[in-house]
Amino acid sequence: MNAAAAPVPVADRFDVFLCSAAADRAEEALRAGGLRVFRAHPFDDFDKIAPELAASRVLLADPPGPSASRVLTIIPGESLRDLLRRVLSAVAVGPGLPLPSTVHSALAARRTVLVRGPAGVGKTTLAEQCAWLFGRFGGRVLRMGPFGHLDPDDFLPQFHLALATAAGTSGVGFDRLRTSLAARIDAAGSPVLLLVDDVPAGVPPGVLDRVVLPSAWVRTLLTSRCARWTAAEVDVPGLPLEEGLRLLGSPDAGFVARCDGHPMTLRATASTLRERPGSSSDGLPDTAPQAIRDVVVRLDPAARAVLRLGGVLAPAPIPPEVARGEMAGDVFEAAVAELVEQGFATWVGADVRLQALAVEVACGEFGASAPEGAAEAVLRGLANGGVPPGHAQAVPDHAAGAASGEPPNGSAAPDHASTVEPAVSCGPAEAVAGGDSPPPFLGTAAGERHFLLLQHARVLAEHCPAHRVALLRPVAAAHEAHGDPVTAGEIHAAILATGEATSADFTAAPGSTSPAGWMPKPSGMRGKHSPSPATLPKPPSSRPRPSTAKATTPKPTAPSGSPTSPPPPNSDTSPRKPAGSAGARKTPSPFSNPRSPTPARSGKR
Repeated sequence: MNAAAAPVPVADRFDVFLCSAAADRAEEALRAGGLRVFRAHPFDDFDKIAPELAASRVLLADPPGPSASRVLTIIPGESLRDLLRRVLSAVAVGPGLPLPSTVHSALAARRTVLVRGPAGVGKTTLAEQCAWLFGRFGGRVLRMGPFGHLDPDDFLPQFHLALATAAGTSGVGFDRLRTSLAARIDAAGSPVLLLVDDVPAGVPPGVLDRVVLPSAWVRTLLTSRCARWTAAEVDVPGLPLEEGLRLLGSPDAGFVARCDGHPMTLRATASTLRERPGSSSDGLPDTAPQAIRDVVVRLDPAARAVLRLGGVLAPAPIPPEVARGEMAGDVFEAAVAELVEQGFATWVGADVRLQALAVEVACGEFGASAPEGAAEAVLRGLANGGVPPGHAQAVPDHAAGAASGEPPNGSAAPDHASTVEPAVSCGPAEAVAGGDSPPPFLGTAAGERHFLLLQHARVLAEHCPAHRVALLRPVAAAHEAHGDPVTAGEIHAAILATGEATSADFTAAPGSTSPAGWMPKPSGMRGKHSPSPATLPKPPSSRPRPSTAKATTPKPTAPSGSPTSPPPPNSDTSPRKPAGSAGARKTPSPFSNPRSPTPARSGKR
């Protein structure tokens, strides 16, 4: 009898996790090349493939999908020889897929997961990889955010607006919306992943509990720099040494250790080293802001202008007609290409998403771009119902490259610091369907586009006095239409406080029907990147606010794995955090925006 073979380490059972419905020839080529392949099919059980994913070195699937050093997609038209060479290179990088498999396993076991880490470490990219994988196995993905530029008190009203937009409903209070959407998901009988990106610091766990939809079909994945929750928490560390050295392009293990493997620090330092042939990383800054600054000052003025525009916009995808400004089309394309190459931007479908930390550094060094052109473009888009000019936005070549899963310049990015996002992640509240037809519980793409423009309008109003009233009106109308009269009232108050209100504004504002009536005046509006905001008068402290105390009526049972039970389905309390909770403000405003400092911004992590 042969002796029992030694058990194979779990993390080294497979070289390739292949997820494809029609990749027989690819599988044969990989096996012929000596690779161990686990073949998964798109409609396998999502929960049951977690052990195999954790035991694999590389994930390979059909396009579109995210691109990273060990998360690959099959490129249409690529020869089997080139595919094998690409996969062999990725397999040689090191141990497998620890972060995606950790999040995947936590979602399977706990159903609610918080991904946490400092700015620029790759939280959103990791979440997008997991969402893409979830969609590959027959699930639907509902993406919300980012919300990190908001004050904690304003997170839930904005989440309410995003959820109502995604669901295609109007005039429904937050808790009734949650209950009705959960019922529609239950009726559809299809698993759903709710991805909430960039939750602001300081949001109480009780508020995050209300984000969870009361359906056993729903899993919830949140990302945040430093939020705390009772869900399973996955902290995103810096890159391991081997991957850090590969990204740096220099055999300086000491520098990788000094910057804690921070991806943006390594990428920016690698760019600086390429600009200075023969130099070393000794003496170069090992904190992300300083390393990024050294790259920002070398950018072409057009690329720098696009990056600085992020200082007056929401940290959400930016439509090209808003980001372009007065630039010619080819100049704009070249500017975004330079930002993508440096890791400061990604194409998300036809839109551009700017890296938040790079925006903060650029605005701190050069100031934000003038907001007037962007404000006018947003107003035109809102007047057009959110439909892009010409009713069909052409996808730039760079966006097509993102959809194919090929990294820019042929260079792979780290697993959780990709420089390209898949086209499936476009929009602030987007459903990624597992099939061709849209699910019955979601709204329209035009509605999501309109919400995207509203996000930018809300932030632009803080920076563009000439268009402030025009920008705030549709934001107030959206909150009112979607069943949040409290937030709508606060924005109406901001309009009245400008002195530019019309009779229609006084009529629309609750509690005031004429210019002689009482005008509640909100506190100053401040954006994520605004260094010195102007402050408007504060509202009177006697302004009545609806109570958000927990109801005493019996609560329904929460879905398996939810942190706590949700509020009663018929409760229509305004989505604000309880007055007695930690960090509650005395005079809530929909605009003020303190953001807690992060290690990546304040110095070495």
